[in-house]
Amino acid sequence: VVGIALGAAMPVAAEQLSFRQFTQKDGLVDDHVRCLLEDSRGFLWIGTVSGLSRFDGERFVSYDMEDGLPHPSINVMLEDARGRLWLGTGAGLALMLPARDGSGRLFRTFTFGDLPLANAVNALRVDRSGHLLVATSRGLWSVPGGVGEPEFARVELCCPEGAELLDPIGDLAETADGSLWLATEAGLFRRQPDGRLAGYPISRSPDDVETQQVLVDHAGRVWVTGYGAWVFVPDPAGPDAGFPLHAAPPADPQRPLRLPVRAGEAVELSGMPKSGYGEILEMRDGAVWVSTTSGGFVFRPGGVQRLSKGKGLVADDLGALLEDSCGNVWIGTGAQGLMRLGSLSLTAFTTADGLATLAATSGFPDGEAGVIVTGNPAASVVHALRGAHFVPFRFSFPQTLQDPGWGWNQATMRDSRGEWWVPTA
Repeated sequence: VVGIALGAAMPVAAEQLSFRQFTQKDGLVDDHVRCLLEDSRGFLWIGTVSGLSRFDGERFVSYDMEDGLPHPSINVMLEDARGRLWLGTGAGLALMLPARDGSGRLFRTFTFGDLPLANAVNALRVDRSGHLLVATSRGLWSVPGGVGEPEFARVELCCPEGAELLDPIGDLAETADGSLWLATEAGLFRRQPDGRLAGYPISRSPDDVETQQVLVDHAGRVWVTGYGAWVFVPDPAGPDAGFPLHAAPPADPQRPLRLPVRAGEAVELSGMPKSGYGEILEMRDGAVWVSTTSGGFVFRPGGVQRLSKGKGLVADDLGALLEDSCGNVWIGTGAQGLMRLGSLSLTAFTTADGLATLAATSGFPDGEAGVIVTGNPAASVVHALRGAHFVPFRFSFPQTLQDPGWGWNQATMRDSRGEWWVPTA
């Protein structure tokens, strides 16, 4: 047995994530996933461009227009306080019935006008008063959450100059003061409780004003995506004119990310694409996930993590996001079905993450290095885990030692004094 010293470190790359993929081969109705929902009974509902699937953890059950859906594309889903499932489709709002009616239909449809855009439902939300809000490509509607027959009323959206906002609404959120935030093709708007509407322009160019997704996080910050991505703290008083987000300073990519904390403070998120946003979701640990057609971004205090096909995902075209009650993260894709990242899932490390070899004989905790992984043969190389990366070290053997090791059953260790013990031939 020979005692040795450690050598110098080598540069390393990023870690890979391990996902489980579900596709049509597993029973999913379509591999283009638009939206996700976990209901109060623990079922996972998957809205796709070809219908609806329900997953119980073992198998999928699917529904389409033959079951009463008004349109094959499911854009958004919501479960209300009574446990009813609402589906926003390309041709109206569908309510899932407790049982099939006399004609065999399982869904009841509500429409909001004669024009196709009026019935394209893009977002659903229950506000603080318990009303169901329905955002369409031609306006906003509201219905009380009582037990009677649903009666939808149009929500007035009048701009300061008096014109009605009729641009498609892609998403909506609500802040603690009762203001509604609307992501529209004409930009980001805030409808205050008294009905006043204020704009928050993201660009000086009239061609780049569209906003796609909006989120209010646990701290009251507003996240918005469109021709880029921004996060800001709104003024509770809500001035009529709003304020221009395009004037917000960009975050310094060379420094830890600092999120705004004061009213009126805003920051443009650096390194974000100019289009192709899917969804913004805040997880229970406070991380904010953003999906795009060019990968995903995870924002945590101090840093940003990039998710992509090169980091273990099955696709870069990401859309729907969901964190279920078990802590699993579900990600819908544009053509590769559904991915699940388990809360206790494995993380795969390869030579791209610093390993000098893919043949590993053992791993053990270490008081100084955290985790040590030894290569094969056991005396050839060891690796110390530094954050999410491995740093390899090679031993310097005496010239008289020609064969440092021979098999998988050899064990390398470091004792309490920090000295290494390495088996050799």
